Formats: sequence, C-alpha cells, structure tokens
Amino acid sequence: MKKARIGIRGKTIFLILLMGISLGAVLIGMTASILSTIVRNDYENKVLDICKNASFAIDGDELGRLQEKYREVLFAIPDSEWVLSDAWGSPEFESFLSKFESLEETPEYKDLYERMTVLLEANDVDDIYLCGIDNTCQPVAFYLVDPAPGEDQCRIGTLDPLYYENSESLLADPTVGFLPYTTDTPEYGWLVTGGVAVFDSSGNVAGYILADISMESIMREIDSFIQKLVLAVVLITAVTITLYMLAIEHMVIQPVKKLAQSASVYLSKDTEETEKHSFRELSIKSKDEIGDLYEAICRMEENLNAHIASVMEMTAEKERLGAELDVAARIQEALVPAGFQVFSEENRVDVFGAMVPAKEVGGDFYDFFRIDHDHLGLVMADVSGKGVAAALFMAVTKTFLQSRTMMGGKPEEIMADANRWLCANNQAGLFVTVWLGIYEISSGEILYVNAGHEYPVRMANGVPFVLRTENDPPLGTDEDLEFTGRRMALAKGEMLALYTDGIPEAKNAEGKRYGMDRMKAALEEKLTARDAVEGLESDLNAFVGDADPFDDVTILCLVRK
Repeated sequence: MKKARIGIRGKTIFLILLMGISLGAVLIGMTASILSTIVRNDYENKVLDICKNASFAIDGDELGRLQEKYREVLFAIPDSEWVLSDAWGSPEFESFLSKFESLEETPEYKDLYERMTVLLEANDVDDIYLCGIDNTCQPVAFYLVDPAPGEDQCRIGTLDPLYYENSESLLADPTVGFLPYTTDTPEYGWLVTGGVAVFDSSGNVAGYILADISMESIMREIDSFIQKLVLAVVLITAVTITLYMLAIEHMVIQPVKKLAQSASVYLSKDTEETEKHSFRELSIKSKDEIGDLYEAICRMEENLNAHIASVMEMTAEKERLGAELDVAARIQEALVPAGFQVFSEENRVDVFGAMVPAKEVGGDFYDFFRIDHDHLGLVMADVSGKGVAAALFMAVTKTFLQSRTMMGGKPEEIMADANRWLCANNQAGLFVTVWLGIYEISSGEILYVNAGHEYPVRMANGVPFVLRTENDPPLGTDEDLEFTGRRMALAKGEMLALYTDGIPEAKNAEGKRYGMDRMKAALEEKLTARDAVEGLESDLNAFVGDADPFDDVTILCLVRK
C-alpha cells in the first residue's frame, strides 16, 4: 500500500505552526519568570532598605530593656500555657496577651511605640514593627511594638512560630536578621516581609525591626499583563503565520515547483541533450523568486564583509578603551600612598595598606599623610558605585580631604566642610562613606569621625575586636549634616585596622560571605601592619577562589610601636 504523500506546503504549515506555538510559549514563560523575579527582588531590596534606614531611629539599649521585661513576664508563664498566633482572637489567646498589658505602660514601650508610629507614617509599608526571637522552649518570634491600627496590630506578647525558610540561619546567627521572604495567603494576599537586627551600645542584638510591604496590586497587574500578552502573542502568531505562508507560497513553493518540473523535463531528455544542458552550467540571472534569492545571497556576502569590518573596528576601539582604563588604573594606584617604610623607620608607628579594585578602577581608597611632626592623617572611604564615575569621585574626595585636613581643625569640622563641598559639586548623585582620624604619634591618641563607614577593628594583646559606635550619615547626602567627633588611644603594640565592606561581604563560588568572624581571625596575633594586611589578603583570596570580585577590597593597618 502506498504511503500518503505530504507535500511541502503541508510540512511548511506544520513546522511554522509548531515554531510559532513554541516561541510564543517560551516568550510568555520567560517574560512571566523574569518580570516576577525582578519585582520580587525589587520589593525584597526595598523592605531591607526601609528596615536598615529605620533602625537608625531605634534606641537599641531601650529596645533591649523592653525585651528583658518582656522575657521576665513570658518565662513566668509555663511553656505549656503559651498560646501562639495560630489561635488569634480566641479567649485563650486574649487571656495570654493580657499578661503583657502592663508592659504597654513602661517608658520604653511608649517611646518605641511613638517612634514606630512615625516610621509607619513616613514609609510606604503596610506595617513596620519590633520583635525578638527565642529558642529556649521552642523557636518563636515575639512581637514587642507594632503601631499598626485596629485589628491588624500584633499586640505585645504575640508569639509566632519560626517556620519560614530562613529561620535556621537566623537562629544560628541572630545578626543576619530576617532575610526577605514572600508569602501569598487568602487573608493578606501577596506580602513581602524582611527585617534587620537592632544592636545595643555593646554591640549585642537587642531585637529586630521588620516591615511588611503588600505586593497584591503589582502581582495582579502582572497576571493581567500576562493574560494580555498571551492574547497578543496568539493574535500576532496567527497573523504572522498567515502572512508568512502567503509569502512562502509566492517566493519559495511556486519556484520550487517550477524547478521540480524542469528537473522532470531534464530527466526525460536523452543523454546527448542532457550533457548539453548540465545544471553545473546553470546561471540564475532571471528576476523571479529564485533570482531574488540569488541576489539576496550576494547582498548577504556584502553585508557580512561590512559586518566583519565593523567588528574589527569595534575590536580596535575596545582595545583602545582597555588601554585607557589601564592608564586610569595606574593613575589611581599612584593616588594611593605607598611610602609605608617612611613611617616605619621612625620606630614610632607602623602603617601598611592595600587596595584591589573589583573592576579596572574602583571607588574605594585609603590615605595616610603627615600633618606635622607629631600628627598623622588617616582616611578610609568607599564611594557608592563602581567603575570610572566612582573612581573620579574618589579622586576629588581624597584630594579635598587631605588638603582640608592639612589646614587644621577637628575631624568633625573637616568632615562638615568636605560634605558641604561634595554636596555642592555632586551632579552624579554619588555619596561616600568615610572614616577620618587624626593620630597623635607621641601619645597614641586618635580623634576620629565615622561617616557611615564600616566599624574599625582594634587589636589588643593579639586579640581583635570591633569598635562599634553610632555612625554619622555618609558624605554627599545632605549639605546640612553635622558630625560627631570621637576619640580613642592606642597602647604600644596595639593595632587599628580600617577596611571597606568589600572584605566582610566578599563571596566565594558557593555564594557564602567572608564575614567579620573570619576577617578578625585572619588579623589575630599579627604583630606588624604588613603581616596583618598580607595575611588578610592571602586568606581572602583563598576563600574567594575563582569567583568574580564582589566589590573593591581595601584595608589599612596602623600599629603603635
């Protein structure tokens, strides 16, 4: 039995239809996935940014005292009588919460409630609240202050079981805070939640500030957009397939049929006539569809040659830009001081630093310079962003800070002048975190200001510890900022390490962070500034491995001899 014959027209229709459906499905799927991922990442970053900024308005010591009072009441209740938020609204739940009502009259609660109310009104969030965690009897989060109005408020004492995906990392390391997570419930719809730790003056976690942001409207818009996209893709695919088939019929199928007919005629001719009309000698010069294809191939070759020439030109331009970036990198490297031995030879202070940009040029910098015979200026800074723009901002900031420090004055006065100057000349909208200190060589005393920068590490008797203070805002954000001067004194043999966030936040190929604990361990028992810097660099390189640089890496160490 002869098999059914499927012509080229049927095969073409089937393949085009299959291709249209496949491409449409891939387009819709990729669009939905990418759009949802972008929106979720944006909202997760937004909730963390809001919590980080709001944490500056919270007194960590006050929060710690409120939490201690809360725990006294909580642990006076047998854990078998604890009622979790799953029983919300029940008599047992209300009875349990009534045991904490007296805490609402404490000064700590009233002050924190007032602050949180202001933060709720000032930020675009559904709720922002303070809580703590406990794993003594069972892993729970307990609400301390929630300014949400009406029934949405979680009163002090409300217990939530810790069951979300990042609870294990939070219980293992309370400083990581509540990493953002998204939920979709019938009651609240799409909601993204996240929070950060609030530290007391001793550097301990006093509690957490969390925020909820509704994603319901944006997720509905995404669903509506996907539905419209599906309809549009279906219509466009149908129209495209119809037009494409008409074009294929006119430009390909009919000419192919004519060629097939010509081939049949060729086969019907005798040998001598066939030899006189060989296909090898065929030259297509007619202006029909096959002739257009022949002309198109010729034009394609011309376009390809033109494209190759364009690629070669772009390659040369890229090499030129690369050479210019190499020069810029060498210029930036020259801006960073390298005369470590000048100070070490005086046998009064040992100083050493290093800077490794994440790209060809970066926005980090350190600086040290002599102010007079007994004073040394110390600077560690990190410009927002990376690349050429950050490097230029870094250069002007470094120059102004050094020249202004040489003019004299307290660190807080110097920082105020630098901030005003940067705000007046900051069309790019960049900002810079700065640690500025004036070190008195004879006494070891350091007067300093920390404008939003990482906390320094001080090493005494070979043991490093972090110097946590309440930081001032970065430079370049508000020209009316005022700065707080602080002081410390290094004993002989003690070390001060200044660094940028590119070190503790560096990631390896598995996405794990280097972290403060490992950084302090790398500095431990180092006796000289060079040993500390080179030891830290070696350990950091071993940790990061072949992973791409996460951020600029900069460190400066000073040892009082």
